[in-house]
Amino acid sequence: MDDIPEEALRTIEETFGTRFARHADGEAETDAGQLFASVFPENAAEVESLTKLAARHRIPLIARGAGTALNPGRAPRALAVRFDAMREIRIPESGEDWVEVEPGVPWMVLQERLRERGIGPTVYPTSAPRSTVGGWLAQNGLGVGSFEHGWLLQNVLSLEAVQAGGERNPIEGETLRYFVGSRGSMGFLVRARDPTCRRGRARGGGFSGRGGSRGGCLGSLSGRCAALAPWLPERRHGPCQGPRGKTRALRRLPGGEGAVGRICS
Repeated sequence: MDDIPEEALRTIEETFGTRFARHADGEAETDAGQLFASVFPENAAEVESLTKLAARHRIPLIARGAGTALNPGRAPRALAVRFDAMREIRIPESGEDWVEVEPGVPWMVLQERLRERGIGPTVYPTSAPRSTVGGWLAQNGLGVGSFEHGWLLQNVLSLEAVQAGGERNPIEGETLRYFVGSRGSMGFLVRARDPTCRRGRARGGGFSGRGGSRGGCLGSLSGRCAALAPWLPERRHGPCQGPRGKTRALRRLPGGEGAVGRICS
């Protein structure tokens, strides 16, 4: 870590305590690049202060999701920002059709929380058992529910982002297209407000012990969102529906979800 000021690292370590971990040389060298340390912020304010400190000392930062991206790209020597501790979910008590989510929330967890209210996300990735909300936002793409509701970008109401230098801003309207799918080049996405919809009914049997389907799969009803079956493509309404109602597996887009984003100060 000769190229990183020790003073800056000590400041980060004092701020985050056990949520800052230095890596031994070569320990975290992967296809995505060499990560000399990892830090786990708990809220947007910590992401903001970390980004300001990194800007002052020219420390490259890179966001790490669940690692389900097919082609995350190679990053420079950097400090990894992990959002595992940022998993807040806010569902309005008024019954409005939206949910606010922090980036570290796995899609499966979000599905379960919304299902308790009889609702669900309008779209979600086929990698929902592992991928996170922030990771898919960094990538954009199609998923379960996309035939009816479109791309992920079309299903984001607003964002909150911490940009290079540490400025935290609300993102709405046409500006969203510069952030969703940016792979972190526009900053770290620390909160998202997404629409929700009523859940469809499950059809058919259960699942085999290895995650495959047995006796049918879960479908989507008109005007409703798909029932919980994130490891299966949609039946009937899937974006990759084949002839005579047979469904092919969803094609993964280059980059995939759970992506690596970056801010290089």
